[in-house]
Amino acid sequence: MLSEKTILGKLDSEPITTSDLLRTLKLSLGWQAVHDAFRDKLLERAYEHYGIVVSDQEVVGKMESYRKSRHIYTDGDTRAWLEANGLTDHDFAELIERDLKLARLKELLAADKIEERFALQKVVLSKVELYQLMVKDKDRATELMFLLNDGANFWGLCKEYTEDLSTRQQCGYLGVVLRSALRPEAEGIVFAAQEGETVGPVCSLGRFYLFHVERFYPALLDAETSKMLTEQIFAEWLEAQVHHSAIELFV
Repeated sequence: MLSEKTILGKLDSEPITTSDLLRTLKLSLGWQAVHDAFRDKLLERAYEHYGIVVSDQEVVGKMESYRKSRHIYTDGDTRAWLEANGLTDHDFAELIERDLKLARLKELLAADKIEERFALQKVVLSKVELYQLMVKDKDRATELMFLLNDGANFWGLCKEYTEDLSTRQQCGYLGVVLRSALRPEAEGIVFAAQEGETVGPVCSLGRFYLFHVERFYPALLDAETSKMLTEQIFAEWLEAQVHHSAIELFV
């Protein structure tokens, strides 16, 4: 049985003990690994409870697709990848089996809840294709809005004046954004606008924004949305399992 003084290894002649390992875990924020061990135990219980099993054939097929997705094509490439990650063949198979079981559990938990969850969140799951021009000075934002109202080109002004360096080269393009991803002070103004309209200034976190609304996209229960909702449902289930379990930690 391990104790605080159990020697796990040696550096030259100096022992590395269990106590050293625990201290390193704490200081490196690796303590999360201990919590992950509790999580894995809860998941194993769930697999047994729901009768979730995967076949050897499924594991082999998933291993093959996993390797291809990482451009690992030969036995030599596989061996090098395993060694680089400190894994054995058995570890790799176990990792794949665990991923397959977890995916199946998530699907099972969410199967009869997705449509209801989508209906409840349909508003916040809508999207908008959006551009933004950000400045730190309110008067500058107001001046730029006047110029836009007088017919100035949004993209030209954005490329010249925006202080958001991450979007300057894209003329302020943010892409297609979830409504729920917008801060409350921007959400209402953006989604009250018309397609093709520029609105603002909007003050958020000490910055001033002009938004150009390109196009709205109503929420759809597509594969991406289903995956996101499935992850929500699973996270809530797991939190409930942890909450109702008697967890004791002796280190």
